[in-house]
Amino acid sequence: MTVRLAPTPASLYRIGRTPDPLAFPPIAFSGSGRYDDPERRRSTLYAAVERRAVFLETLDAFRPDLAALEERDTTLGDVQSAPPPPQSIPDRFLKRAFVRFRLAEGQRWLDVRVPETHAVLREELGSALVHAGKRERFVLGDLLANDHDLTRLVAGWAIDHAFDGIAYASCHNPALTCWAIFGGAALLAQGPARPINLDDPDLHAVARLWNLRIPGRAVR
Repeated sequence: MTVRLAPTPASLYRIGRTPDPLAFPPIAFSGSGRYDDPERRRSTLYAAVERRAVFLETLDAFRPDLAALEERDTTLGDVQSAPPPPQSIPDRFLKRAFVRFRLAEGQRWLDVRVPETHAVLREELGSALVHAGKRERFVLGDLLANDHDLTRLVAGWAIDHAFDGIAYASCHNPALTCWAIFGGAALLAQGPARPINLDDPDLHAVARLWNLRIPGRAVR
């Protein structure tokens, strides 16, 4: 059995730092992302097929963490109260740029959304998975979980096997597809990068879902 290759999408979307949101991050800052190279040979740039997925992936950082939710629940106890106030999206995020681009042809993309690829990875990474604590089972759904040590093993394997990046399901909505693109891959902008539109319907949809406040706007 062989792994599946992901077809090159017509377009991808990304929210990144100005002045060039398509610039690969410095390798010194790599190592913590879902599909970062564990050996820091190549940096990783993240994008998504769907516009909404870009906001889901990037705005997740501004939701209250579980410890904050536990502290709130402990403080309130059984007291019935109004819904918690929304968390504000910080200005530093809203100063980033939104860009649409495509991947140059002739590159290889590993598709980890399908069972065929997972079956190969299970065999190829068996020993490494045991050392990572997966002593009994490694199922496709594990790639959606928050164990980035595991997913970074997959990234390292992909780089070892000359892939230029990985297509994977969003952990926030598996129906949406994200891309991890390794440094050195060829990217082609489709129009200029633009500031984040504070009236963007996908921004508002995610803000409403996660109880986030957009400064200067009423969430619709």
